[in-house]
Amino acid sequence: MDISKHFAVVDLETTGTNKGEDRIIQFGCTLIDNGVISDSISILVNPHQRISTRIQELTNISNDTVKNAPSFEEVADQIFNYLKGRTFVAHNVNFDFPFIKAALKKSGYDNLDIPAIDTVELSQILLPQLSSFKLQDISDYLNIEHDHPHRADDDSNVTAKLLLILIQRINMLPITTLKKICLIGESTIRETGELFSSIYQKRINDANILQDYLYEKNGLVLRRKTVKVNSNVDLNTEYPVSKSDKISSFNNVLEYRSEQAKMMNSIHSTLLENSSKKWTILEAPTGIGKTIGYLYPISFQISDRHKLVIATTTTVLQNQILDEAIPFLNQLQNYSYHAQVVKSSYNYLDLDRFYNTLSQDLKGHKTTAILKMKILVWLTMTTTGDLDELRLSNTNIDYLSLISHRGEDKINTLFAEDDFWKFSINEAKRAEILITNQSYFALHLSDKIWGDNPYLVIDEAHHFADNLRKNNSPSFNMNKLNSEVKKISDTLYQNREDLKENFNNNFIGKWSRKDLQLMESFFQEFETATAKLDDYVYQNYFLNKLLSDNKSSYLETRMLNKDIKQPARLISYLSEIKESLTKIILEIDKLIRNYFGQNDFIGLKISGIISNLSLYNNSLRRQTVLMLDLITKLNDEHQLFGVSFQLKNQFNSSGTNIVWYKLDINDEINTVNQKFNHIFMVGGALNSSDNFNFFKRDLQLTDELIHNAEIFKNQYNLDDRTRVYIPNDSKNIKNMNEDEYSSYLSEMIKKFLGDNPHQALVLFNSLSTMNEVYIKLSESSLSNKKEILAQGINGNNEKIKKRFSHSKNSILLGSNSFWEGVDFPQKVLEIVIITRLPFDSPDQNETMIRSKYLSKLQLNAFNEDALPRATLKLRQGYGRLIRTPTDKGVMIILDDRIIKSKYGKEMLSNFPEKSIKKNYSSNEIKENLEEFLN
Repeated sequence: MDISKHFAVVDLETTGTNKGEDRIIQFGCTLIDNGVISDSISILVNPHQRISTRIQELTNISNDTVKNAPSFEEVADQIFNYLKGRTFVAHNVNFDFPFIKAALKKSGYDNLDIPAIDTVELSQILLPQLSSFKLQDISDYLNIEHDHPHRADDDSNVTAKLLLILIQRINMLPITTLKKICLIGESTIRETGELFSSIYQKRINDANILQDYLYEKNGLVLRRKTVKVNSNVDLNTEYPVSKSDKISSFNNVLEYRSEQAKMMNSIHSTLLENSSKKWTILEAPTGIGKTIGYLYPISFQISDRHKLVIATTTTVLQNQILDEAIPFLNQLQNYSYHAQVVKSSYNYLDLDRFYNTLSQDLKGHKTTAILKMKILVWLTMTTTGDLDELRLSNTNIDYLSLISHRGEDKINTLFAEDDFWKFSINEAKRAEILITNQSYFALHLSDKIWGDNPYLVIDEAHHFADNLRKNNSPSFNMNKLNSEVKKISDTLYQNREDLKENFNNNFIGKWSRKDLQLMESFFQEFETATAKLDDYVYQNYFLNKLLSDNKSSYLETRMLNKDIKQPARLISYLSEIKESLTKIILEIDKLIRNYFGQNDFIGLKISGIISNLSLYNNSLRRQTVLMLDLITKLNDEHQLFGVSFQLKNQFNSSGTNIVWYKLDINDEINTVNQKFNHIFMVGGALNSSDNFNFFKRDLQLTDELIHNAEIFKNQYNLDDRTRVYIPNDSKNIKNMNEDEYSSYLSEMIKKFLGDNPHQALVLFNSLSTMNEVYIKLSESSLSNKKEILAQGINGNNEKIKKRFSHSKNSILLGSNSFWEGVDFPQKVLEIVIITRLPFDSPDQNETMIRSKYLSKLQLNAFNEDALPRATLKLRQGYGRLIRTPTDKGVMIILDDRIIKSKYGKEMLSNFPEKSIKKNYSSNEIKENLEEFLN
């Protein structure tokens, strides 16, 4: 049977997901014959059981809709005849196919023996750059009309159109790429892989002619890279200082905004001054257009020899600048600025490593097989090789670590001339604007990649101090070290026979039994040294700590390095571990060098052994560098930093984890000051209580460094557009246990959101509380009225944000990153609920270490650190509301400390006074907010 000719594309609507208990309520089927939709059918079915409110809301099929419809048994023969002799297709075939087969079997049709393929998996392979593979999201991407999602007739028709597009894409694949996909295709769902093979057999005699934008190298088909040509046009136009000049220069491309214009003029005048004070702090609130606000004035000064570096906080922000702001700037200036994202080599595909994995056995590794197929297609599309384009989940992390670039120069390798990492570096050297994230920037402050005397913008600058500390405060885990050493030991032991066969041949003759015996002694040295460290930590810090039975056995202690007991012993044990690791690393390096020094082919198995050893050895090398860093710091009596000792199990002293926290970032600030011409710190919430004191102290910026600090006004009248409600009947949450607290939050959320049509973001400090509230809301009647989305439960942040943006009746539960940097304009988000004032947990390592540090400086840790941090975070949550001129928004704070404590009143002083509403009950707020938003 040719599975690529005759398809029955099916979608079912059911009373639930249990094929044993639930029933079909609608059968939709679209037939495809020889590449054309030939027929379609939709059958409503009486399930003879109640349809839940949730299913009725989802499908628009009610109990009344199906009460006069036939039972499945009455239409089983018609359905069976529609399906037989065809290839069954569905979007998530492992739901629809078993469900329909089970229903047919109950009706006496147990011989539906037909192939089945899955359009979800086909889409994952053939549309490699999509972030979501929901049918609605794919149809939006491909411009397939999809008017009635979750109706079987419409869904089957849309899936059929999708299938035809995917088949067309298979037919357009280079024959070399298609052949390689067929070799991996056995790992797909059901017979999905056979579709590739069927089409390949029809094309097997096609001429291997590639499009002009493609080329073949060593059996991989790649897309030609586009080298951006820097414009030779000089920007001789002068910066427009006055309002009339700006309006004329903007030429209807950019709307004139008074506060944005002030920001532009401030930056422009700063750039003209030759001051030793290089740092400028600019708070640019929502709606001001801060990205263009700094890009436009700086663009008059930059070139490929005098670059602008922009450091942001997230990939989303980087992409917004590259894909939206830079093209807009080009349009505004009528000039093509060359911009390039700078990131770690690990973000890029290593073609040599990927090529070497293609022939590896994939039994039991379905996810890896699909990813390989996906990458083969992606290589015909990408010019960057940036793995972020694939938007992969953490389930692919092991394979990605194997095929990601290590940053080494490629010389005389199969793909040395095609190397993505090398290309990105060369483009960065030629670019005028470099965009990176703050974490990468914090580790590469002095890199030559930034050019000579560049300008610097730190966007979302309130994160910069923490990123400088965090990224210069690494940790190493003895459990991980033990694991990596064990992997090397096991690899050598389990493959000893294969290695012995080569002892007198080829490269292995230079690495003998004597080397294996030497390795055993190194492993023993390492084990002895780690046991000493574990015992030292256990005896000094954990022996006298007792935990009650209902608590975790995980133990942790934090301190400043000056308070470490017997530091000389700690340094000695760490040094012993480092020395034993160095011996292991050098010996494995010797084996790897000998392997790569051979001209003769040695065999795939030995190659696989060497590849694994190289991976483990690189991990050991990174851990050894971290350990050396700690030893150096411990030996420096002038260093002050935080240290945390962590023990996974109080009853087992092995496996110490050591984390150290950088406190003094003065060296890093001085490096930035020396490297960059002007430094602009930009953000939407940098001041607390109308001053920058916390921001400056946190970043260790002195007045001798700061040229200017300025707060620009909000573009919109927030008094008229926002409300900040604090219910006067809210409960005291401090005295509640976890279950009481999550129940209280669930009830309040249902009260405020149950009957109104407005979308809401509910912000949490704790993921565990968020998860409990999600469960309670999902089990309540609210789930029948609204879609409830939760961070980490319904997908990654990007996927959830997209679902929320496309919805009209959703609640999004979020923590951490959802407090800021997430824009939902045009009434997508109108209500923000703050479940708890966003103070950092005092038990967090960073919080406790900072507290100890500030106490040593004789500063009040709460007033000087905890309070301003929480205030800024609360302002960030408030900032989610008003993103466009037509927005209105409501923030509800469910923590009564905001009105009952002195610090709460100080926090409220950061919001427009007229927008704050404190004298309303929760019932009155419910009525008032609906009136305000409507």
